[in-house]
Amino acid sequence: MKRSIFLLISLVFLLGSCTSIYMKKSGDLALQIAESLNEENPLFPSEHSSVPFVFDGEILVTTTTVSALWNGIVDGRFSIQNPVITSIEPLASEDFSIFRNSWEMEVFFKTRIPRYAYKVSIEGVEADMILLLFRNEEKTYSVMGLKAGTE
Repeated sequence: MKRSIFLLISLVFLLGSCTSIYMKKSGDLALQIAESLNEENPLFPSEHSSVPFVFDGEILVTTTTVSALWNGIVDGRFSIQNPVITSIEPLASEDFSIFRNSWEMEVFFKTRIPRYAYKVSIEGVEADMILLLFRNEEKTYSVMGLKAGTE
């Protein structure tokens, strides 16, 4: 009996720590992306982005378009000075309304959200952003969406 309880507690702890590891790695990537934007380097976020990609209320479906997006963000001098992660939460299909309350976005979120996907909110001086991140098949982390704004 004691052994069963110990095994059950160990299993719960192990599963809980896996989720927190995924969340931490998602947060690490989000901060790296913010820093690369601050350094005017669109290459890093571009290389870590997946297709399709959600930007504000649009779904980008080519790698070229996603690369052009990151280049445009850097060319527009968007930056997150002193970035601070304010939240990391599992991404849910209901989160589509963050980007746009539309049928297209709802379907995308219901059909394309991977198992280990997270919504990472970052605030900085004069700007903020929400990144949608996930762990892909190669067990690396990728960006699948961005919503950015300035204060």
